[in-house]
Order: sequence, then structure tokens, then C-alpha cells
Amino acid sequence: MSEVRRWAIRLITNYIRLAATLAIGLVTAPILLHALGADAAGLVNFLVATIAVSELSQRVIELSMSREFSAAYHSGDRQWFHSVYSSAALICVIAALVALLAFAAILFCLPLFNINPPSLLPAARWFVLARAVEMIMVILTAPQINYFLATERMVVYNLWIVLRRVCSLAGALGLLVLPDFDPGAGVIFYGWASSGLVALSCVIFALVVFCRDRDMIPRRSRVNRRAIHEVVAVGGWNIGVMTALLIPEVVSPLLMNLAFGLVGNLIWGYAFQLAGYIRMTSSGMTTGLASVTARITAEPDHDQKLRAVVFHATRLHGLMGLPAAVGLMLLAEPILRVWVANRPNFPPDQVARTVTLIRLLAVAWGMRSVSEGWMFILYGAGHVRRYALWMLMGGLTNPLLALALMHLLPEPYRYLGPAWAFTVALSGSFFIVLPLLGSRWLRLNLRDMYAPLWRPAIAVLLAAAPVALARVLWTPRRDVVELLILAFTFTIAYAALTWLWVLSSSERKRLAAGVVNTTGRLLRRHAAT
Repeated sequence: MSEVRRWAIRLITNYIRLAATLAIGLVTAPILLHALGADAAGLVNFLVATIAVSELSQRVIELSMSREFSAAYHSGDRQWFHSVYSSAALICVIAALVALLAFAAILFCLPLFNINPPSLLPAARWFVLARAVEMIMVILTAPQINYFLATERMVVYNLWIVLRRVCSLAGALGLLVLPDFDPGAGVIFYGWASSGLVALSCVIFALVVFCRDRDMIPRRSRVNRRAIHEVVAVGGWNIGVMTALLIPEVVSPLLMNLAFGLVGNLIWGYAFQLAGYIRMTSSGMTTGLASVTARITAEPDHDQKLRAVVFHATRLHGLMGLPAAVGLMLLAEPILRVWVANRPNFPPDQVARTVTLIRLLAVAWGMRSVSEGWMFILYGAGHVRRYALWMLMGGLTNPLLALALMHLLPEPYRYLGPAWAFTVALSGSFFIVLPLLGSRWLRLNLRDMYAPLWRPAIAVLLAAAPVALARVLWTPRRDVVELLILAFTFTIAYAALTWLWVLSSSERKRLAAGVVNTTGRLLRRHAAT
């Protein structure tokens, strides 16, 4: 299979998955707000963010296995691959025990958090227990899931990710058919319904994999000390990277909770969720990128191919991440109102604060979405040991800066402290330090890291100008009509500028030819039927 075809399949399936998970997330949030009320919905936002610390072992395992599985698979040594696979399964058992201890620590600390009203505390405990069951099953079945990622079978892998999100939506929909219940009971039901479905899906998926290929059953005889060492060695550095990424996600809502209660978590949770979708626009290219880079690095004379990967990945990440960030900053208020803010359970006095949080966080997620491709390229090329410490330092800076800003900012703006800290720490480590060091390790000039971004950046600014002007001159309607008009204007302007300014003439020809050929095949098939 050609490299272009591999990239096309990976990108198409990734973006179908991202569109599905985006839609599911946007639908689930207002359902929970309607069914549970502001306090209980804020509690769910807070618990989901807090439980992220217990997901550290899962994320490290997945990230480590994706590269090590890919390197072993493409080495051509089938026996070595099965040794890595079975060894990873053993490591997952240990990781599940670590996750269990993390959940126990969260349960112990729950009374220390500002959960008000206190009647929601028992519900919080049951919710955490439900997520513990889910997380342990996800970790134990991680080798079967990551096998498809490492071998670049993106359709199956993306189908699994969507299935997990569907389970969350199913749990939320279940709240709508229940009779009247108190918010605490709703939190418990949602936690166990969604997590139970995910755990059941893990068991079914693993059994299907085992039935289709008996070699995928982990065997103790295949466990290899060298394989364990390689996965653990990479995993140790990935712990630093994942810790750096998780610290802001966990500490920020905790600070908001302690300072402002569940209302602080309500507005932070919605702002963080919306801004986090920016990363989804470019993560369609990030998923599987480490495996691709690992395969290319294993080839002789790979330097030229690696430079091409850096150029095209950076430009594609900019093409998707920059307009998503700028578009959300422009349209934060109408998006929030159409989504949740116009609903009865959303506090009207918190709309302006939430919009400000969204705009600040959009800057951070925009920077990360553009630069995350660099991180995965460096990881696939075997440089995780070099950048892990720098990422960890950036993550540790976040809570210190957030605490300082919450004390230094004037009273009306204290709630912005975590958002400012998140933006400064994330942008600095991802968009400045990472390319500065990565250019040396990849033997590139620093300008080669940033150069693919300047055309997309100009296209975004030009496309945003008429939308910004319209928002100043028009009386805001604050409804779905205004949102659709402005979003359509921005999208069309950016698409036209991308076609005329960003893409080269040869790329326009290839893209047009691909659309014509695909349309022709579809029409011929339709005519034949």
C-alpha cells in the first residue's frame, strides 16, 4: 500500500471518528444539565476531570504500546512481536493495580473537596467506583485495542473509540426515561450505566479478538524480560509526558472547585470541553502518527521521508487547528448559548465568565493542536527521553502559576487564574520549547518547524476579519440562525483562501482529480445497481 493511501485511510477514518465523538459530546452535555441540574452536572464535570489522574496508567500504557507494538510488528520478527504483546499484557495487569490504588486515593480525598450540597457526596463515591470498574477493564484489554493502532488498522480502532462515547450517551439518555429522582441518584445511575456498558464492551471486544486469532491470547511462555524492559523504559518517560498533560487538566478544576464550588466546575467544565474540541480537529492526523514515524524511521535513508512528514504534518495540523481556535474565539458566545447557556438550569450570571474562559482556553488548545504533531513525530522517532523532562517542567509550572494568579488578580477576575496558567504553561512548552529542541534532534532548522504554518495563519486571519466586523456592526441575535450565518461565512472564506493561497497548484490538481475520480466511481456503481 502506498504512503499516500495509508495517510488517506488514516485521516478519513480518524475524522469520521472525531465527528461522531464530537456530536456525541455536544449532545450528552445538555442532556446531563437538563436531567441532573446545575449542581449535579457540575459534580459530574468535576469528577470526570479529577478521575483523569487515575487514567495516567492507561494513557501511558496506550502511548507506550502503540510505538513498541509498531516497531516489533514492522521488524518482521513475528516471535518478537508476540513476546512484546504478551509482555505488555502482563504490564497491563500491574497498571490496573496502580489505577485501582489511584481510585482508592480519590475516594479517600472526596470529603476534602468542596462538594456542596453535602448530600451529593455519596453519589460522588458511587460514581468514582463505577469509573474504577471501567478504567480497569480498559487497561486490561489495552493490548488487543492497541494492536489495531500499531498495525494501522484504523477503522477497527476508531470504531472502538466511538463505541466508548456511545456508552456515555446511552447512560445520559437513560436519565430521560427514568421517573422523578433526586440529582444524587441520577449521578449514580449515569456513572454505572455508562461505565458498565464500556466494561462489557471491553470484555466482548477482547473475546472477539481471541476467537478470530488464537495467537492474540497472551501467553506466559512468551513473556520476555527484554520486551518488558523496552516497554517499561519507554513507559517511564511517557509517565513524565502524560503527567505534564494531566496536571493542568486535574489541578485547574480542583482549584475552581475549592475557590468557587460546583458552579466553578460547571463553567470550567463546559469551557474546557468546548475548547478541548479544538484539539479534535487536528488529532485526526495525530492518531497513528507515532506508528507511521516508527515505521519510517526503521527504513534505510529515512531522513528525507522524515522531513516530508514534519512538513506535511505541521501544515495539516495548522490547517485544522488554527481555524478551529480562532473560530471558537469569535463565536464563543453564540455557540455557548445555543449549546447550554439558554437552558433553564444554566446560571444566567455565569454566561459572560464562561465565554471568557472559552476564549482563553482556545488559545492554549489551538497551540497544542498545532504542535502535538511534533510531539508524536519525535516520539515515533525515538526521542521521548529527550523531551519528556521539558514537558514535565511545563506541567509542574501550571499549578504554581494558577495559585499565584488567583491571589494576585483582582476579585472579579480571580476565576481566570487557572485559565491563564493553563494557556501560558501549555503554549510555552508545546509551541516554543518543543519545536526549539525538536528541530535539533530531527536535524532541521527552527524555521522549518514553523514555516508550514504561516500560510494557514494568514488565511485564518483574513477569513476571520469579516466575521469579527459583522459581530461588531450587527445587533446580536444570540440564536442558532446567527451562529449558522457566521460559521458559514468563516468556513467558506477560509476554504476559498486555503484553496487559492495555501495549497500548491499541483496539490489542487491532485485533489480535484481525486474528487472527480471518486465521484465517477460512485456514479458508475449507482448506475450499475
